[in-house]
Amino acid sequence: MMSFGKFVFWTIGFIMQDAGLNNTQPTMGHFLNSKEDTSIVPVYSGTARGTAFFIEYKGNKYLITAAHVCGTSEVMVSPRGVHRVLASRPDKDLCIASTYQGVTTLPIGSDALPGEAVVMNGFPGQLEYDIQKGVAKEVSLSMFQIPAGYYNAYEGSICAQYTVPSPDGTSCSVAVTTTTLDILARGGNSGGPVVRESDGAVVAIIIGTDGKQGYAAPISELIGLFEGRP
Repeated sequence: MMSFGKFVFWTIGFIMQDAGLNNTQPTMGHFLNSKEDTSIVPVYSGTARGTAFFIEYKGNKYLITAAHVCGTSEVMVSPRGVHRVLASRPDKDLCIASTYQGVTTLPIGSDALPGEAVVMNGFPGQLEYDIQKGVAKEVSLSMFQIPAGYYNAYEGSICAQYTVPSPDGTSCSVAVTTTTLDILARGGNSGGPVVRESDGAVVAIIIGTDGKQGYAAPISELIGLFEGRP
C-alpha cells in the first residue's frame, strides 16, 4: 500500500555559490580529464553535480541521473564525455541523457521489495566513490521541498507545471513516488543507482533524504519514461 511520506530534501551537490554547499567545486575539465571507466560516474550540469550511471534499454545505451541534477541544462559532463539531455521529468525526479555505445552498463532489475538487501552507489562529498548497504522499505509519495534558488533557476516553470507553490511564490513542493531506504544519502548521491545486493541489478535511483533515511525513485518509474507512461 502506498502511503504519504514526510518532506524530503534533494541530495544534490550545488555548484551555485549562494547554496552554501561544496563551494569548492570541480570544473568541467576535472570530469573530462578523468580516465575512470565505470558504469557509475560523477556528473556535472553547470549548476549542480551528482551521480549518474549507464544502462542499456532496447539496444541503446543511456546516462541516467536525477532531474534536479541535470536541472535546466541541455548537456551534462561525466568522465565518459558530454551527454545531451533527452528527457527530464521533475515530477518523477528522473533524467535521461545520451551517451556513446561503448560504455559499461548496469543491468536493469525490478522494483525492490520491502526487506530486500540493497546497495547505494555514488560520489558524495568531494567526489570519492562510496557505497552504503541497507534494506529497502515501503513505497510512498514523498513531498520534495524545492529550494528557492532552484525554483528561480527554473523560472517558476517546475512549480507551475508539477507542484504546489509556496504562498510567497519563492519555492514549492512536488510529490514523487519513492522507495524508502534505511540508508542515509548525502550531497552528491543524487542520481546514483541503488542495486539489489544479490544480483547487482538497478532497482531504484537515489533522489533525496530527510536526514535519517534515503529516498529513491523505483526503477519502474524510469522504465515508464522510456515507454511513454504518464
